[in-house]
Amino acid sequence: MNHTEVTEKNDNIKIRLVVYLIGLFIMTLGISMSVKSNLGVSPVSSIPYTITCITGLEMGKATILFHIVLVALQFVILRGAFQIKSLLRLC
Repeated sequence: MNHTEVTEKNDNIKIRLVVYLIGLFIMTLGISMSVKSNLGVSPVSSIPYTITCITGLEMGKATILFHIVLVALQFVILRGAFQIKSLLRLC
């Protein structure tokens, strides 16, 4: 790989990371609005919502913690087959 290809790949990863974080923010905003309006939650948000009800932890923090646990479980299950790029699917 020459210098130009490496720079383009790094720029591409940076753009994808920004888009990922914006998408994560929008998703969290939608979940919070759904909970606050008493419309219910999706199945994937039900466990963080339960954590919120039991502990009083904010919904966003509970969701982040729950997803960290899911990634940790994926790491344990896959062991040697787990790749670091699987964390964000940026590469």
